[in-house]
Amino acid sequence: MSTKQRQKFATQVDPELIEAVRGTLTGNAATLEKHFNVKLSGSAALWTLTLVPRDGRLASQVRELQIVGQRGELRTLELSLSGGDRSLMTIEALPPAVPAAPSR
Repeated sequence: MSTKQRQKFATQVDPELIEAVRGTLTGNAATLEKHFNVKLSGSAALWTLTLVPRDGRLASQVRELQIVGQRGELRTLELSLSGGDRSLMTIEALPPAVPAAPSR
């Protein structure tokens, strides 16, 4: 991918959405609350974080971002767009690596 293509892609991603992902992954509540109305539900064992954009420009594109986790691990990220489309990413743990069979 050329530098020009990377720059074009980067300008299409809304900075508030990037902040939401960064804030979630780093546990930065202040950053999340700056850009989103934040609702946390569930328990430590199974939780849901729902982020609704505060900024009208972003809200015109994104209805909400819902992140579901199990204990300290993310399980799903669901992006619901204002037009009704949605994108769902499911995150699963990789199975443990199987050791290679000894060579003869």
